[in-house]
Amino acid sequence: MLEEKFFVKRKSLTFNFFVVILLPAVAKMGITIDDIAKECGVSKRTVSRVINNSPYVSPKTREKVKKVIQKYNYNANILAKNLAKGKGFDLIGLITGIEDLFGKYYFMEIIHNIEKYLEERGHTLFIINLLNINNKSNKKKLELLCNFYHSKVIKGFIVLGPPINDNRIKFLSKNGVKGIVIGSKWVDSNFGYIDVNNKEGVNKMVTHFIECGHKKIAIINGPKNLTSAREREEAYYKTLKDYNIDIREEYITYGAFTREGGRIAAKKLFELKDPPTAIFAANDDMALGVYDEAQVRGLKIPEDISIAGFDNIDVSANLDPPLTTISQPFMKIGELAANSLIKQNFDIKVELPVTLIKRESIYRL
Repeated sequence: MLEEKFFVKRKSLTFNFFVVILLPAVAKMGITIDDIAKECGVSKRTVSRVINNSPYVSPKTREKVKKVIQKYNYNANILAKNLAKGKGFDLIGLITGIEDLFGKYYFMEIIHNIEKYLEERGHTLFIINLLNINNKSNKKKLELLCNFYHSKVIKGFIVLGPPINDNRIKFLSKNGVKGIVIGSKWVDSNFGYIDVNNKEGVNKMVTHFIECGHKKIAIINGPKNLTSAREREEAYYKTLKDYNIDIREEYITYGAFTREGGRIAAKKLFELKDPPTAIFAANDDMALGVYDEAQVRGLKIPEDISIAGFDNIDVSANLDPPLTTISQPFMKIGELAANSLIKQNFDIKVELPVTLIKRESIYRL
């Protein structure tokens, strides 16, 4: 019997889970959810929660149920039965291309909210992390994903934080696959997008610095191949120009949207002959890196250096001092993306507003 096998490693904040998708030519339904519940000594609800990756199951129970599911290849049988009937599935694919995905607060916030919304409505999210399609292995995976979509195994895809002119989306779209892009204003007939107003957020933050008396304002930006980074840098330039403040090239640095990148960029800024009095990190991860470097140098925040970020991740409120930042509506982003996939609305094009969160990391001169 011929089979196509595709293994997707799934990791959430607390556990690992493997989704195994099998597309057999013929398969029989040999076991039910009642059988699994009975063998494990748990309720059907508990088995369902394990299958749908719900966090509301103890690790010990989860492991016991998973072993029985794997023993009988239960997930494969569900898929096979539905395929034989020509039915679609409640699977939503989320494609990312981020190294150390689960160490990125921004992405985990969005993934958590997408998963929560889908789970509450009986749908399952699984993650495919493909950095690029410049090798045969990743291209084959994309080809297989296209087959899954057209076979109605997958309802659609969410692509998280893609670079400009992303080849993965182009490949999927060219092959008739539809989905939603988050974090980029993607223009494509097959893919809608959900993003935030990056320029509005930067304008609010830089204006806040200026209103606090700062004129020597540096920026640590992300990769230039990301829409969000480009928009944030453009808004930085424009806001300084609107207030007749000279743009100093040495104050413009890049930190790859990572904590370590933020620390390295901050080091360069602190070592300038005329260092800035304020640093705007274009995401909170980089702001954490600025905090790290300031601490190493014995600089007091905000007295010696004012710092701000962008995202309002959970940890930002618990820093010492708490970080001034731009809040993104993570819950709204997740809900809109998930709901669009459920309703098969791939024409959505939304830019959500952001909010300035003033805390104690900025000093009034």
